[in-house]
Amino acid sequence: MVVHRGGVRMSGESAPPVSTPLPDQRFELTALHEWRFWRFRSIGFDDAAARLLADSRVDWHDAERLVRQRGCPLAIAMRILL
Repeated sequence: MVVHRGGVRMSGESAPPVSTPLPDQRFELTALHEWRFWRFRSIGFDDAAARLLADSRVDWHDAERLVRQRGCPLAIAMRILL
């Protein structure tokens, strides 16, 4: 018999996937995604671009530097960032 966080599991049963977030983690991930989306929107990206960027590993600081500090057009910034 193997004991895990949720209770007892018999030793022939498969373990739950490690990458499955717990309910609190899902909320945090959703909240983080929403925050990232609005950060990219505040930089000037449209909804579709902001959603793509929020879904990616792009650092919003890099996007902000390209667009606001260096004057890079949004379309070119998207190509650079993705």
